[in-house]
Amino acid sequence: MVSAARRAAAVAVAALALPLLAGCGQAQEVAQGVDRARDCAAVVGELTGVNWSDVRRNAAEADQAARRLDDRLRQVDDADVKRAGEALADRVRQLADAARGTDRADVQRAVDGVESAARRLATICDVPVDQVGG
Repeated sequence: MVSAARRAAAVAVAALALPLLAGCGQAQEVAQGVDRARDCAAVVGELTGVNWSDVRRNAAEADQAARRLDDRLRQVDDADVKRAGEALADRVRQLADAARGTDRADVQRAVDGVESAARRLATICDVPVDQVGG
């Protein structure tokens, strides 16, 4: 009889614990969402200070934008945001290299790369692409 009572108690405890454990998983998902939102806000906020028209025409401006983005990305924890931000910084550096040359086609390809990377970051951060720039 004691054995059956213990089993019944164990089943009852397990039944009560399952919703609590599920709640912990949801809390973790919420925390991850908050972390992503914080990281996105920081990266997108950094990009709002970039004059993309100048970046397209001036290699020094592009280098500066890439450095600012790299600096901000050191503080980003979310792996997806970090990868997308790093890809954007790489494309901006490629734009800087292209801007140093005279081949307009190279510059346009680099601009296309920046825009593509900006769209990816905007998608990950769930913001309009015009907030990311590019």
